[in-house]
Amino acid sequence: MLSAKLENEMDKLGSALISEIENVSTNFTEFGYRERIRIERYLFLLIKAFCQKELGYNLQGFSKWHIEEIISLSSEKQKRSLNLIVDQAFQLKIYLQSLSSENAYVRGDALTKLGLDRKRVFPFIQSQSKSIVNKINMSSVEPGV
Repeated sequence: MLSAKLENEMDKLGSALISEIENVSTNFTEFGYRERIRIERYLFLLIKAFCQKELGYNLQGFSKWHIEEIISLSSEKQKRSLNLIVDQAFQLKIYLQSLSSENAYVRGDALTKLGLDRKRVFPFIQSQSKSIVNKINMSSVEPGV
């Protein structure tokens, strides 16, 4: 029963993440701190619910240490799937942080690294988020706990 509840919660969080990105992209011309936090909050909650479902692990943060803790708790069978999903979410989080930096050089570098311009930032964030949501939805990892 807990798994079905978590599945439902993950579906809602995935939809909320995509909706939030669409909302931010239509209502804001610049990507800043507030926009980042709004998106990052849903991304974290989605990964937290995923870790709870797959590992029975209550994720408390979104730092490198927390990511390493997730991987250390997962079985060999789970590692590949979890690594892909969690690493992609973590990389998106880092990218969002660099886009919202007050330093113009950091923001410009974040765009340049991926060959993006300001007009293509939101579609990129949206495609990455949808990819994460799809991987979570398609995950066939058996619960570890």
